[in-house]
Amino acid sequence: MRNRFPLSADFLELALPVVVIQAGLMAMVLVDTWFVARLGATATAAAGLGHTLIVSLHVFSMGTLTAIEYFSSKSFGRGDERGAWFWYVQTSYLALGLGVAVIFGTWLMMVGLGFIGIDPILVQSTQDFLLPLGLSSAPTFLFFTARQYLSSQKNTTYTLFLIVLANLVNYFFNWLLVEGNLGFPSYGVFGSGLATLVTRSMLCVAAVAYVVRR
Repeated sequence: MRNRFPLSADFLELALPVVVIQAGLMAMVLVDTWFVARLGATATAAAGLGHTLIVSLHVFSMGTLTAIEYFSSKSFGRGDERGAWFWYVQTSYLALGLGVAVIFGTWLMMVGLGFIGIDPILVQSTQDFLLPLGLSSAPTFLFFTARQYLSSQKNTTYTLFLIVLANLVNYFFNWLLVEGNLGFPSYGVFGSGLATLVTRSMLCVAAVAYVVRR
């Protein structure tokens, strides 16, 4: 039977960079785990638990922010660039609000870890990792909003470039702060969380600056 719906080149042009971008974001977590694993089982467990806890908050927030792509695409489709910009600005406000809420939620989880029977050493390591990870929430959400806004214009090239660069930056700062190279002290699992905070903040600044300049 003849295929009535052949695979569209336009679809591939839009979808493939999105797939690579998602893989790049996952690679950043793998890099964190790879460096932390050198510190031993407790540090590895702390990083795994920390990522699991923070993802539980990020999934809800990012799912909420995804709505911008629908409204922005709809505005661009009818030639209303001012309307698309309106949705970007409003969603950015929401991203900041959710970032503050997640920081508060992260603090609650850090406090709660001490009351659920986890080994105190693991609790301390997880708290050290969660602190900078929670602070990275607002930059993460602002980057995600800018990324969705650009995707609504079929512009994925710049985001793809940023993700590749971010993986290199994340690797460098993990090497610098986890292992203590170039004269820096070794911060251990906290250093890995700090590397994530620095990388996500740089992603946020680069993406938002690009959107505003456009």
